[in-house]
Amino acid sequence: MGITVKAVCYKSKLLSNNESPLMLRVTKDRKRKYVSLGICRITKKLYLYSEMP
Repeated sequence: MGITVKAVCYKSKLLSNNESPLMLRVTKDRKRKYVSLGICRITKKLYLYSEMP
């Protein structure tokens, strides 16, 4: 029964200001729980060829 804690950049949830929240992933008994750190990371916006300025 080990507990694993890892800091992850939660890229699947992009906020309205193009930032990704940094979260702690706590795993215990193969069950994951995400805890927000209240810190965000700016991500680069990827353009499709049809959307390029």
